[in-house]
Amino acid sequence: MEKVCIVCPRGCHLKYEYVDDQLEVTNNGCKRGPEYLAQELVEPKRMLTTTVTVINGEIPVVPVYASEYVNKEDVPAFIESLKSLELTAPIKCNTEVVTSINGKEVHVYTCRDVGAL
Repeated sequence: MEKVCIVCPRGCHLKYEYVDDQLEVTNNGCKRGPEYLAQELVEPKRMLTTTVTVINGEIPVVPVYASEYVNKEDVPAFIESLKSLELTAPIKCNTEVVTSINGKEVHVYTCRDVGAL
C-alpha cells in the first residue's frame, strides 16, 4: 500500500505493509515519515489554521492557529465554529482567543498584532 507523507515538502510516497503485525515503511526520505504514517493510520491529525473576524481593526481578519494538532475529522467543525468568533482591535500576537471548541479542548492563538482604526 502507499500513502503520501505531508510532514515536509518532499511529499514522499511511503510504501507500507504489515509483517507479523508490525508496520514496515519504505521509500521514506527522512525518519519522520514512518512516525507520520503510524499516526495517520490510527488517528489522523492536522494543524488547525484559519482566520477570525476583527472589529475596528486595521485589517478585517487576523490569522489564528491551534497550539496542538487536532483530529482530522474535527477540522471542518472547528473552522465553522471559529467563523462566528469576532475579536475587537487592538489585538496582540499570541493572544489566546479560544480554549475549547464544541466541547473539546483546543487552544487557539492569534498570529500577529492588529491595530485599531
